[in-house]
Amino acid sequence: MKKGDGLLIAALAAVSLLAFCLLPAPSGATLARLKVDGETVCEIAGGAYRWEAGDAYLEFCFEDGRARVLASSCPDQICVQSGEVSGAGRSIICLPNRAVIELTGPGAADAVV
Repeated sequence: MKKGDGLLIAALAAVSLLAFCLLPAPSGATLARLKVDGETVCEIAGGAYRWEAGDAYLEFCFEDGRARVLASSCPDQICVQSGEVSGAGRSIICLPNRAVIELTGPGAADAVV
């Protein structure tokens, strides 16, 4: 490694740290939206909701800007084990049920590239 390499690494680390510190923190979510197959099933501002279709089901709660899946019919239970998410623009995905819980509110991204 040359002398200049160390300086370059230090400069990139400093710029990365500065960018991380200047980015705004995720704002609190005000709604949780459940979509199944891309269609909005419900929007809740608080409490719990249970979606059922045949043998498939998904139960989640949304309180204090945080959402978590309480129960699901999916075999691997990854959505349940993922815990809770907070902040507008965050989501929980259950692939077997083709369901997405999106948190919305001020500061949510319009698009992600």
